[in-house]
Amino acid sequence: MPTKGWVILSTYPKITMKSHIYNEVLAAVVAVTEIEGSRILSHEKQADVVEARCLLFHFLQEQGFYPSEIARFTGQSRQCVAMLLNTYDIRRRYRGKMLSIFERDISKMLSLM
Repeated sequence: MPTKGWVILSTYPKITMKSHIYNEVLAAVVAVTEIEGSRILSHEKQADVVEARCLLFHFLQEQGFYPSEIARFTGQSRQCVAMLLNTYDIRRRYRGKMLSIFERDISKMLSLM
C-alpha cells in the first residue's frame, strides 16, 4: 500500500519524459520551418530539409539529449547527428538570417511549452 502523497507511476500514460520533450521539439521545428516532420526525419538532402534537421538536433541537444539518443529517436546515424551538431555554428554563420530567425522562433515556442 503506497504511503500518502506518493503516486503510483503505472497510472500515467506509457509515454516517457524524453519522448514528450522530443515530440515538443519536433512540433516546434515543424511549425517554424513549415517542413513536414516525415521529411525532416527522412534522409533527404535538400538544403531546407537538412537545415530543419540540423535545428531539430541542435534543440534536442539543448534539452539534454545525447547524440546517440538523438540518433535513436530520429532514425539517423550517430555520424549524421554528430556531423550536423558539429557544423551547426558554421551553418548558422554562413546561412545568414533565416536560420537565426528560425532558431529564435523555436526558442520562443519551446519556452512557452
